[in-house]
Amino acid sequence: MTEPAKPHDGFQIQFSYTNKDTYWKRSITCPTARQLIILLILLSTAGLLGFAIKVYLDSTQDEPILITRFDWLAQPPATPVSTIKTPLALVIIHHTATSPCDSKPQCILATRNIQEYHIASKGWSDIGYNFLIGGDGRAYEGRGWTGCGAHTIGYNNRSLGVGFIGTFTVDQPAENQLRAFDRLTKMGVESGYLVEDFTIFSASQLSGTKSPGEAFADVIKTWSRWNNYSIATN
Repeated sequence: MTEPAKPHDGFQIQFSYTNKDTYWKRSITCPTARQLIILLILLSTAGLLGFAIKVYLDSTQDEPILITRFDWLAQPPATPVSTIKTPLALVIIHHTATSPCDSKPQCILATRNIQEYHIASKGWSDIGYNFLIGGDGRAYEGRGWTGCGAHTIGYNNRSLGVGFIGTFTVDQPAENQLRAFDRLTKMGVESGYLVEDFTIFSASQLSGTKSPGEAFADVIKTWSRWNNYSIATN
């Protein structure tokens, strides 16, 4: 789990608010202790805290594409997750078969709910995917680049499993989801976690699942990195 970068100077106060419908998180840096104290006094006044949160929620353009486990408030794994040897040559795409999300607060809640389902209902050690792609155009860290996933039986220890948040049996993923996936895989190659000539599979090619949905699978077939191997024909 990657810790957030510390501010270079001054004092940082972080706002976070969550309930079943929404999640907010932002930080303010105060250059001096006096400014920090003044800010805390102001925020202790009823009504000002909610206002401050909403103001800082609006600034999202400079945020990184990758939202770490720390940032989406992930639970720690229920049991240790084994590591896999990198660089990887296979990327396997799923859909989460859930409602879509189109904002960072919605996608954070969706990711947390998926993790809870995988741990509590399926009995897995952690969220099954290595990464998830939200409709907000961001990637969410699951088991990460080196954690062995729980997404495709027989391939977990030699592939990167990426779950697109949503259900794509009829509708295709949003363009910003596809761009986020492209940026994520480029990051993987540049960081040495993926080989340069990695290939992409739909999960349905390698197991009995219908994931990532027929509409999305048709899109994946048009990609230059798509591998046409399928257990159904071999």
